[in-house]
Amino acid sequence: MVASGPPGSRSGQQQARLAAVAAVLVLLALWRASHRREAAPAAVVTAGPTMACPRDLDKWHRMHAKLAAEVAEADAGQGWEVAFMGDSLTERLRGSRAMGLPCKRPQCRGIEAVFAAHVASRFRAGRLGIGGDQTFHLRWRLLNGELPARRHPQLVVLLIGTNDLGAVGARGPAALEAASKDVAARVGELLALLRSRLPSTRVALLALLPRGSPNPPALYSTASACPADEAARAAAIAAESNRLPMEPPTEETFAQPGVFGAAIEATNRRLRALAAATEGVTFVDCAGPLLLRPDGSIDPARMPDALHPNELGYKAIFSECWDGAIADLLGRGGKVFGDPYVKGFDGSTKTYPGKPGQTLNILTSSKYSLVGTLKPVSAPFKFAFFALCVGSGFAQHLFDPPIENALAASGC
Repeated sequence: MVASGPPGSRSGQQQARLAAVAAVLVLLALWRASHRREAAPAAVVTAGPTMACPRDLDKWHRMHAKLAAEVAEADAGQGWEVAFMGDSLTERLRGSRAMGLPCKRPQCRGIEAVFAAHVASRFRAGRLGIGGDQTFHLRWRLLNGELPARRHPQLVVLLIGTNDLGAVGARGPAALEAASKDVAARVGELLALLRSRLPSTRVALLALLPRGSPNPPALYSTASACPADEAARAAAIAAESNRLPMEPPTEETFAQPGVFGAAIEATNRRLRALAAATEGVTFVDCAGPLLLRPDGSIDPARMPDALHPNELGYKAIFSECWDGAIADLLGRGGKVFGDPYVKGFDGSTKTYPGKPGQTLNILTSSKYSLVGTLKPVSAPFKFAFFALCVGSGFAQHLFDPPIENALAASGC
């Protein structure tokens, strides 16, 4: 039998203080669990006329059915922590290039492994992308089975809109400017839908990536709107079925700003403003420069067709941009004690002095991504947080990020 120190001894007093701190934290945990706030209502997003329609291709509908089945399966299980939504830039993370077609071209090999290393190995993640989709196609998919009903993801990563611009690329600058406004309006509708159906889910709205001038110019002459009548529908089907084959890119293909540069820049400005005005949405604009050469043209070593990043391109995007943003928004990037520092997406750095045991939390920052390592927590704090962990096994799901961060640092 091990005797404890007398009640008046220093060690006994210290143990008593620690026990009191632990008791207070456990009571705080229980109080917060019983006083959780309801999710904030979704922000109202003003947008143009609602548009949602499918594509008239059997293989597209088969791919949609496959994705809807994956959503249902995840919903019946643990659910996803992260759901990527978009077009071919998202589908290629699955290892297919368009509508489930296997990715046999050298430029798309290895991309699925990049996703596994950077995302799937860290989080339960879904990939809801179909090559060629525009904003209104994605909206139709979400309204028809591709939104989780029970287990909402913590984060949606949304990248959509480049095909809306591509559909009018051959019509000139005026059409592209109009399309840019339409993209922003329809992305606004997507955000309103996500905030309404998934009110507790954060959204990382990704900036459109740079793209080169199509070769030939009319390559992407697909429908730029949902068919209004049977004649428009027939024209859309014909355009979808008669895409011109892609010619080998030339140096002119990679030149910037090219056909789409101004429209992409304008669209990203609109998306940034949209995110700033929409609760729960963070605009992430740090990937584009990683795909360019020093002279500002698209780097064929990272984007061989001037439209889709290859394995090297996705490695750069994830490691130098998306990884930090995703970790931030999931609360995995804010578990820092001591003297953490942050690295801006624009390359700038900031230092935040802190004291041992202090939590720094900038999870919703749209400009900075936390980098650095956990620093040791002093013994009394560690003991107290461990007691809190024991007192409430669900604490990481019930409480605000600062408490979650403290629990993580204490080994909870």
